[in-house]
Amino acid sequence: MANIEKFSQKVVLVTGSSSGIGAATAVHLSGLGAQVVITGRSADRLHAVSIQCQQNSTQGLKPLQVIADLDDENDSKLLIDTTIKSFGRLDVLVNNAAEFNCNSNIQNQDSIHTYDKFANALAHSMAKSAIDMFTRSLAYELGPQGVRVNSINPAQMKTPVYENFGMSKEEVEKMWSEVSKQYPLRRPGEPEDVAKAVAYLASDDSSFATGVSLKLDGGFMDSLQFIFS
Repeated sequence: MANIEKFSQKVVLVTGSSSGIGAATAVHLSGLGAQVVITGRSADRLHAVSIQCQQNSTQGLKPLQVIADLDDENDSKLLIDTTIKSFGRLDVLVNNAAEFNCNSNIQNQDSIHTYDKFANALAHSMAKSAIDMFTRSLAYELGPQGVRVNSINPAQMKTPVYENFGMSKEEVEKMWSEVSKQYPLRRPGEPEDVAKAVAYLASDDSSFATGVSLKLDGGFMDSLQFIFS
């Protein structure tokens, strides 16, 4: 019962929640009692995720769906305004937004590319490293207002991204089979692995954690250091 009620009465906004890690996070937090707000650019995908969230919610809560492109500043503002207008507050934000409420909780999605160099990933690694510093700096600035800011730094996760790029099911399965050999746990991460980590950092169980960048890579980075040491 404690786990079910962990996010009861909390409003959680999950950006990029029409597929992959964002969708898994929204569904998981719904199962922990949260009133979730989901957003993305595809109405059809959002609707499908909304059904999963409602089915997983112990209270049958229906997510608020907001069609938005967060590259558009007006859409970003609309997303926050719609959430506040609908529920009067925002308790947890997973990703980024333009405004913050006191006593809220911000979770940024980052990457293991922040920890080391990778071939042909200069811009990506620089951007991800910046998110780490953004997380720590924002945690310092917003801490006095009761706002905690943390980030999750996952390795590759089994999302539909490769199929969306045109790879066949057989090609994707072969790729994951090879990738799994690089992990000490001998498996790649699942979107649900990230969702559970987000749930921990967003819950009161981690009330003293802020400015944290949680590496979630199944031991991948440490195995690289061992191989090349």
